[in-house]
Amino acid sequence: MNKRLCIIVPVYNDWWRVEKNLPLYKDLIDQYGDEVDLIFVDNGSAHVPAFGQSWFSVLICEKPGSYSARNFALARVASDYEYFAFTDADCIPSQDWIPRILRWARQGFDLLAGDVQIFAETDRQTFVESYDMIFGLPQKRYVSNGYAVTANLTVSAKVFNAIGHFNDSRFSGGDAELCRRATRNGFRLEFDEGALVYHPARISSKEIIQKIRRVTGGQTGNGSLKRRLLFLFFNFLPPIRAYKMLADSRKDLSFSAKFKAFVVLTWLWPVRAYQSVKSLLHGPDVR
Repeated sequence: MNKRLCIIVPVYNDWWRVEKNLPLYKDLIDQYGDEVDLIFVDNGSAHVPAFGQSWFSVLICEKPGSYSARNFALARVASDYEYFAFTDADCIPSQDWIPRILRWARQGFDLLAGDVQIFAETDRQTFVESYDMIFGLPQKRYVSNGYAVTANLTVSAKVFNAIGHFNDSRFSGGDAELCRRATRNGFRLEFDEGALVYHPARISSKEIIQKIRRVTGGQTGNGSLKRRLLFLFFNFLPPIRAYKMLADSRKDLSFSAKFKAFVVLTWLWPVRAYQSVKSLLHGPDVR
């Protein structure tokens, strides 16, 4: 008899975070192991620890890209499970994450997006941390626009059987493309705020620029020329909508945090425009 759920986590040089979070995963597997399995997929890390535990699996995918890693796991276990939950190596599962997914699974669903809560790892938030806590991964807003991120996305086997797996030619945006492909084919994307994972805020300018390069590469380095040019146009516009989001953002954030986020948002405007042009001309250049 097939198990109900397989958790798939791609890992690229983030094994230290995985090891830190293993006790949380162990607790979930101990409680729900009769229905749930856990698979980590290494995607070219400089070093992979030698694990002696048997309660999770480690696969090795040599093709670069997180969507390649997810597809690698799916190709090997797709017929063994009803649902596949995806998260990232730097995400921390909440105690309610798996139970909420299983509750939905017993009723049946196509795609389920859980919330992603960004938190600061430093006592004094850096400028980039303040920015990322406001603009990081607004999953509820993504779902209202018809897609979700694989930091917290569960997909039924019937969806993959009908439309295929992730587009692994992309380093970014493959999750949005899959969701839109699914909904175009009549499948439904749901949102559950309680099926929560936590994601650390990026700390440095290097980290946020790497994300911008990856995202703009997914936008202007893939798809039709018309769509790529449209993304280019919007990335050159001043981020008026983002400024409004900042003004309306969480009431618990201090003026200092919002000011830091404002500075980073303004600084990233020309960075995003430059990277969009670069990706349009040369294609995406980072994983």
